[in-house]
Amino acid sequence: MPIPHMGVFWGLRRLADDSGRFMVLDLREAEGDLLIDLIEGLAPFATGVVLLPEAVPVWRRYGSPRIGRIDAVTDMAALTEAKQRGADAVLADASLGAAATALQLARFGRDAAADVGLMAGALLDLLVVEAPLDALPPGVVGHWATGAFFAPVRMGDRAARRRHIADDLVVALQRLNVAALDGPKPTWIETAREDPRS
Repeated sequence: MPIPHMGVFWGLRRLADDSGRFMVLDLREAEGDLLIDLIEGLAPFATGVVLLPEAVPVWRRYGSPRIGRIDAVTDMAALTEAKQRGADAVLADASLGAAATALQLARFGRDAAADVGLMAGALLDLLVVEAPLDALPPGVVGHWATGAFFAPVRMGDRAARRRHIADDLVVALQRLNVAALDGPKPTWIETAREDPRS
């Protein structure tokens, strides 16, 4: 298993729990009060949050410095801004892979060269599933909760939405986190520690 660049490794380490697993919330489809409510209600139960660049100010106001941030970027300018704003990783296409590594940013993506892939064969042989499965398939180290996960809270008044987040979505996230612990223990952290460069 290839050893990640140390800057990439520490970006991934900040986005993982103590056992090396991920619970990533993709909040790119949320905005306004919904974005605030999801950050305040769900981020404490996640390891990382995916945001569009324009949502970073909201994250800085309502998010926690203890939770990692993944910026969704589409070009070099956005990638550079993500680095300058202290993102732990980026969600980016393979075309930005070399630049992300040069900036010491971990990269999530759907290609085999991503540091953490949304498919098999990533650099660290890690996977993140998009479906909220109760049990992780072999080799998968975490969940990627997309807009479909929080779709039920889009409607209704804010008070009802916050209750639904606390009573239902938090419980669902906790169930997924517990289910991930039953899967094979990820080895990427131990592998990196074995390398003399670390």
